[in-house]
Amino acid sequence: MLIGDMLRRDARLFTHKVSLVDGNRSFTYWELNERANRLANALAALGMKKGDRIAFMGNNSHQFVEYYFGCAKAGFVTVPVNARFSADEAAYLVNHSESAAPIFTEEMETTVGRMRPNTPVAR
Repeated sequence: MLIGDMLRRDARLFTHKVSLVDGNRSFTYWELNERANRLANALAALGMKKGDRIAFMGNNSHQFVEYYFGCAKAGFVTVPVNARFSADEAAYLVNHSESAAPIFTEEMETTVGRMRPNTPVAR
């Protein structure tokens, strides 16, 4: 069974049960599956294809879980970037992993802004 299949199965079996809690937000299996599907489809609509590496910059959050499952469903390779990295360290990882696209949370905007001159994909 593949990772994306696990969430799809759980969304069918446990539709209204809580699968994820992030602070004061909670998501059912169905909601998490739908959010992961939307992310996978949005990245595909932007031209990402199976095997592309997608970098994620953010703290532990529901967004990371959505990213992880969304990438798995679409066949993308996950490249988690440590949220504590400096802009230079993050740029090095994104560049050397040959990431096709970065995804980042709001709290990472400053770091991504500092990465832009040295990271073609973040421009």
